[in-house]
Amino acid sequence: MDKITVQAEKPQERAKDICNKVYNLRAGEYEIEGGTEDRATVIFKCDSKIVNSKVYLTTDDGAFTGFLFMYPALNEGTTHTLEEILDYLAGEEIENIDKNQISSLFQRFANGEVIENEIIASGIRPTAGKDAEITLHFGTADKKPKIKDGKVDFKNLDNIVMVEKGDVLITKKPAIHGSRGRNIKGEEVTPIPAKDIVILPGDGATVNEAGTIFSATTDGYVDFGNKRLGVYPVYMVKGNVDYSTGNIRFNGSVHVKGDILSGFKIEADKHILVDGICQDCEIIAKGNVILRTGIKCTGSGLVRAGGTAVIGYAEKAKIYARESIEIRKYAFNCELFAGTKIDAMNGDGIIAGGLIRAFQDISVKQLGTNGNSKFNVIIGMKYYIEFELEKLRREKIRIGETIERVDTALSRFNLKRPKVANHPKIVKMLEVKTSLSDLIDELDKRAAKLIEENKAKSPRMKVKNKVFEGVTVMFYNVGAVVKEPMENMVFYYDEKYGEVAWISLKNANALD
Repeated sequence: MDKITVQAEKPQERAKDICNKVYNLRAGEYEIEGGTEDRATVIFKCDSKIVNSKVYLTTDDGAFTGFLFMYPALNEGTTHTLEEILDYLAGEEIENIDKNQISSLFQRFANGEVIENEIIASGIRPTAGKDAEITLHFGTADKKPKIKDGKVDFKNLDNIVMVEKGDVLITKKPAIHGSRGRNIKGEEVTPIPAKDIVILPGDGATVNEAGTIFSATTDGYVDFGNKRLGVYPVYMVKGNVDYSTGNIRFNGSVHVKGDILSGFKIEADKHILVDGICQDCEIIAKGNVILRTGIKCTGSGLVRAGGTAVIGYAEKAKIYARESIEIRKYAFNCELFAGTKIDAMNGDGIIAGGLIRAFQDISVKQLGTNGNSKFNVIIGMKYYIEFELEKLRREKIRIGETIERVDTALSRFNLKRPKVANHPKIVKMLEVKTSLSDLIDELDKRAAKLIEENKAKSPRMKVKNKVFEGVTVMFYNVGAVVKEPMENMVFYYDEKYGEVAWISLKNANALD
């Protein structure tokens, strides 16, 4: 053919591209004439150049649609017949070919039209499934969610959600699986699997046969996490913890409506909530401890929480929390040790006296008072690694004492004499000493690694109102004494100079 027709959105640009890339023509070997907005005609001016027609097929991702491309021959080049095109497609093992469409396209091709991106075969795409969904029907008391079986009467114990036997906890819509597809090459295509949500009912929870409704089988608080759902009992003390109750040890949670008198102890595998005043008592929970009123001691009161400790007020108490400590009013002359942070930004927000330690962050309204500002605040290390470090120190001392005994025994012999030095017992003692020395080196490495792994990055202390003079602020093992009262400050560790520094609260964003 001496001319072809190109149909495209920008026909002249596409015609030029085809001449250059498909027919390998140079400028001057063809001429493009306009036409309609979507058509252009290419007139070839190279009688000596011969190019055979070109036919090929492309598919989309997954081979669900086949697109046919046909380029007419140049001048006396060989042109594909309809039978040759059908044979080519058969060789590509294409199914669901639209032969009527191909015949129609071939007529246009035979008349000199370029055919591009024309659909001549379609497969069946897989139908997407739908992931499983769950709806939680437990929440805080003020929300009081409605469900099909009626109202769930939740009793809010701060962050402890209470439910009653028979309450629906979770409803689940199972995953809906999609259907398989088949591409134009006859290959079955599996849809992306719908994601299921696995919920394993534990103690205090059950699920119906369909696996869609999870309910409580007992009164208690809800614990849902890591695919497990449980309802655990709460031991309720309606009055005080005193001689009428004795010490309490419970495998769930404990709620004391009254006070805890001096000398008594509560231990719980879950949470402890006390509405009244705690005196010189011990409160130990593997979960959270919430003292709504507070704890007032003469120096022997202890609170130990495996999670968070929330305290109304505290006086002369030792409070340890693996996670955070929240002081809602004040803490005077206490030991506050938090595995993450200490927050005293509610109520009076005063911390004064004692020893204060947090891993990452301390936020307080007022630090110190008149006459009570000579105390230490330490930030940047997890307090409980001290126990691990102490174990390593004791082990190192024990090994050192053993080495001293070995040295004392060896001092009785003249090791310069080969006969003595090579005696089996002497050799064994020297080997033991070497092994013990290696153990000490290993303990030093373990201690250094423990310190490094439990060192906070960018620890901070924010004082919203006032910090009194005399307070010692320490980051890691570096300290600084506050020389004069300051207000609205953020204390931090200056990595560049290796010292404690501070900046105005309004400029604290510069530290980020």
